[in-house]
Formats: sequence, structure tokens, C-alpha cells
Amino acid sequence: MKKIRIIPLLSIFMLLSCSNDKSLSFENYIVLETIVIVDDLPVRVPGDFILTDSCFVVINPFGSDYALKVYSISTGEFLFDAVKKGNGPHELAAPSTIHYYENINVFDVAAQKIVSYDIGRFNQNLIHREEINLASDLYVEKLLLYDNMKALVFSQDMQGLVSALDLNSYENLSVVANPFSKYDNSEIAHQLNGTIKFDPGSNFLAFAAYNTPYYSLQKTEIGNFTELASGFIKEPRYDVTSDNFRWIKEVTPNGFMDIALLPGRLFLLHADISLQDAENRSIEAIPDIIYELDFKGRLVTHYTLDRRVLRLASDKNGKLYGIALDQQDDKFKIVELPV
Repeated sequence: MKKIRIIPLLSIFMLLSCSNDKSLSFENYIVLETIVIVDDLPVRVPGDFILTDSCFVVINPFGSDYALKVYSISTGEFLFDAVKKGNGPHELAAPSTIHYYENINVFDVAAQKIVSYDIGRFNQNLIHREEINLASDLYVEKLLLYDNMKALVFSQDMQGLVSALDLNSYENLSVVANPFSKYDNSEIAHQLNGTIKFDPGSNFLAFAAYNTPYYSLQKTEIGNFTELASGFIKEPRYDVTSDNFRWIKEVTPNGFMDIALLPGRLFLLHADISLQDAENRSIEAIPDIIYELDFKGRLVTHYTLDRRVLRLASDKNGKLYGIALDQQDDKFKIVELPV
């Protein structure tokens, strides 16, 4: 596997910081040896994944027949493919995110719909629970359901990086994350994309951007969000003129490829790569660095991984997992990260 498909990353970052603490050091790190659970994940480029009580559920975005692959957590064995690829009812054309909130919910970015499947009857013939088609005048790139027909979305048609949306009325309830709100120039917000995730209990929410090292951690209570910590892990190089704000696009993109939440801990998979690696889609474009922060935004430790990891997921028992590319046999694997 010489090349992979990734989202292009664009900017350069220099000064080390975290939650405005300039004293943080990234020189000390822990080498983390991953534990292989699934030895061969035959997916060209793995998408998002989650854990049920007994299974890994992985999006297969480029599969021709089925959208999801399911593996046993206990044995690592392949169990079945699920959800036919297509544009029909309950089918998925281009699934981009998967999450668990009451049901297994998959967002189809091509069809602009969210499809829910019954977690209690999770087998080869998934039981469809609900299908919600979004308003035709709103284009959404990422979507997570929560709290009775409300959703967190990333959309360049809405303000902020992450917004809360009522799917009954399509009313924009609030801007959940937007580090650039004090500037009149919206150019940078329109160029950002990222990852939104709940913890397994849906009590906390995290957002991290792909192409700038910004993150936001929030507590969820009765459908409301309270920010606990936010900031930049590394301070980007920006050009600010009056009320205008733009980044300088030069050499090194340093955002986050993925995130995961465990009790009291936030994990950020850092894409500390060069622009050339990103554009060439080389193996170096897959991260091997993870930052661990506490819920006050303080750096706990910095891990360097023995395998390059593309995706992260956590379970309700406090375990962290990833989808890794093993350079020795050129295969994707599902691994446990014993943090």
C-alpha cells in the first residue's frame, strides 16, 4: 500500500502551547506498544468505527457491496458485512460518521441522511429504526444525533465549526465550537473541517480540527453544552490585520486526524506531518503521535506509537482502540492502545 486517501491539511504551526500554558514540554514521551485484536482489516481506507458490547463496527467507505464490517472484540474474528451500499431506503451510499446514541446511527454524506439501526438486534440483517433526510438547502459534512431529534453538525452553511441543529425545524440552536468568532473574517472557518465525538456515555463532547491544532471539550447536560477546556496544542502561525484573521499556508499541517474520550481523559491523534506527505498520500501521512489531556485541558502525556494509527474509538469500560497500518505486512489492523 504505497498511498492512502486522506483529507488534505494546509497550515504551518510553530510555538508549543496548550491552554495558554507556555511551559509545557513535548520532549518527554512514552513509546506505546499496541496490541493487535484484528490482524487483517481488508478495507482500502477504513472509515470511522465504534464498539458495541461485543463488536467492532467499521465503516467501509469504498466497499462495493456493504457499508459496514463487523468483528468480534473478544476473538478478533470477522463476523459479517452489514447494510447494503446504495441509494435506496435504509441503504448507505457514502457513510462518513457512525456513533451510538440509543441506536447505531450512520450519517450518509452523499445522500444527506442519517440512518439508525437497532443496537439490540445487531446481526447481519440489521433492523432499521429510523431514516431522516436533511433539508435540501443545507449541506452537512458531519452529523451526530442527540437528545430527541437534535444534532451536532459540521456545515459550512452554518456559523461556527460545530453547531447544534433541531432536525424538526432546522433551527440553528447554538454555535457549539468556534475559536475565531471574534474576527470578522470567516475565511478560516470555511476552510476548517474536523471530528466530533461523544464519550461512550454521551456525557461529554469533543471537537478537534484537521488542519489547525484546535480542540474543544464540552460537558453535555439536558441538551446543553458547557465548555470545559479548549485551545491549541501548538500555536499556529497566523496573519491578523485589524479584525481580519487568516492563516499562512506554508509547510506543515498540524491538526488532528481523530479523537477519543475516556473517563476524565481526552486523546488527540496528532497529524504532525508535512504538506508534501499529505499531498503525496504517503504512509508518513498516517499519524503515530497521541496527546493525552485531562478535562481541564492540561497535557498528561505524549505517546509515540509503534504503529501508525488512522482512527480512534473508546468503549464504556475505559479502553482505547485504534485502526492502525502495519508497515511490515502492509495491512490495516484493529489494535488496543493500553493507555
